[in-house]
Amino acid sequence: MKKVLLLALLLALPLFAKEEKRQCKMGRDYWLYTPETVDKNKTYWLVVGVHGAKGNGKGASGLSSWVEKYPNVIVVGPSFPIAGPYYQGLGGESDQQLLNIHKELSKEFKLHTKMFLHGFSGGSQYSHRFANKHPKSVIGVSSHSGGSWEDAPDKDTASIIWTLSCGLKDTALSTPESPMNRIDFFRKFYQAMNKGPFTAKPFVTQAGHSPSGEVKDAAEECFRVATTGLFDYQRKATEGMNTMNRESWIKKDAKLTEKEFNDGVKTYKLKVNQDGWTVGPAALKSMTDTRLMLDKMKK
Repeated sequence: MKKVLLLALLLALPLFAKEEKRQCKMGRDYWLYTPETVDKNKTYWLVVGVHGAKGNGKGASGLSSWVEKYPNVIVVGPSFPIAGPYYQGLGGESDQQLLNIHKELSKEFKLHTKMFLHGFSGGSQYSHRFANKHPKSVIGVSSHSGGSWEDAPDKDTASIIWTLSCGLKDTALSTPESPMNRIDFFRKFYQAMNKGPFTAKPFVTQAGHSPSGEVKDAAEECFRVATTGLFDYQRKATEGMNTMNRESWIKKDAKLTEKEFNDGVKTYKLKVNQDGWTVGPAALKSMTDTRLMLDKMKK
């Protein structure tokens, strides 16, 4: 009886990810996380977990377990140069480093052409800047508590699904030379983002400079939305529908409501959907393209 129970428990456990340390063609390390068994006929999303300052790619910024949770994911944790020119600002050709990794892995696995990026602190700085420079290579960005931000998101990143945050108690400067602290940098970037037609879900936490559970949950929601082309409530409502009925339902689903977002200083009156996302036409088109692409792959 005990043997039967033990076997049942083992069968109920998820397949553990394979972890492999590799080097890209630039001679820099990265950690690769794949399912125990990779389906050569399946197309996977490459999820990139970007480490913080003085870190490395091992664990992929906490995302290595996603290969156990999501059946369509391969995770990579690049190790970027931690001495200047700093990777946080895409120094040392660190953006090309990630593009090379994606290209190399695409020869080994069937990968979508766009990646999902997540980062906290230094990883946040890299993730949003990579998206700004290479928007056609990114499907979604989860960016939190960056020590600095660009002045504004590039207009071409309006096709990307964004979630971004900072802790209200994250008031220290990331470096002595920094012109403002992390929360003020976040406020400045979001103020610029709010002026454009972006699809985003901003939030603040009560934390200092440490990732909270809210950050983890936001990253997963952003990934689900970006890579399915459906907001969570849409996915639940249209489950089981064929393509024609689903798309018809989505076209009629245009209701937005007003919601206040307070960043600790400024209050924004946002027009959001049922899940709290602002929505813009470029991202909605991208989401439609993603849905139809996935439908085609199922046939």
